[in-house]
Amino acid sequence: MRYFNVGRIVAPHGLKGEVRVLAVTDFPEARFRPGSTLYAFREEGDVRQAGAGPKGAAGALSEPARRTASAADPALPREAVLPEPLQVEGARRHKNVYLVKFRGVDTVEAAEALRGAVLKVAEADREPLPEGTYYFDQIIGLSVVDEAGAVLGVVKEILKPGANDVWVVARPGRRDLLLPYIPDVVRAVDLEGGRIVVRLLPGLDDEAEAEAPPRRAAGRAADRPGHRKSGRKGGRPSGRSESRPPADDGAGSVLPDDGGGAR
Repeated sequence: MRYFNVGRIVAPHGLKGEVRVLAVTDFPEARFRPGSTLYAFREEGDVRQAGAGPKGAAGALSEPARRTASAADPALPREAVLPEPLQVEGARRHKNVYLVKFRGVDTVEAAEALRGAVLKVAEADREPLPEGTYYFDQIIGLSVVDEAGAVLGVVKEILKPGANDVWVVARPGRRDLLLPYIPDVVRAVDLEGGRIVVRLLPGLDDEAEAEAPPRRAAGRAADRPGHRKSGRKGGRPSGRSESRPPADDGAGSVLPDDGGGAR
């Protein structure tokens, strides 16, 4: 089974077992809904015992069971502590974190035992997304081709700088290609075929444009001695497409829930 990042427990909160969670999911209402199950992960060498808390308290990290990640569990880091299921009892937003209460974690000592744990959601518990919307792990690793079918590279990372996501395409022997996720650039996403079709607008691939042979500017002869200027005022292309994506981003948006390897 695969798991995907939801957040990290950074500290206990209060004396009744609540913990502070720094969330990285786009679905906090669903992930921290009472009754939902998350899984606490720890890497080898960072394990806190729950002996100070209530003996046998559900949700507290007990004596860890360890195993080496196998092909059946590719999301587990090597020599990782097995995931500890935690059932959400309640949650609320507090500044830039969520205060989460897990069932059976009722003291500050039990909450302290969870400090530093990474919370993940099981793949089977992720909600299906609307058409044109994708999780990070669905996009990262796909091949990128232009409209002529030429392979450009592979998506290695997704950035979220502002209005639009930016897909970082790794290219052998060349600088990474940064593609804004807008309909004018991303023409098609074929998850089953494992590829993305893009249109390279002017300015997106500076290396390719620098390697192209220089073009002779049309109408330049009119500025030379012995020739009369036509007097026409021509519009200068701005290099930007006039078409705008609709309010819902048209081609859809990429959701990080849950990280999925993009982090």
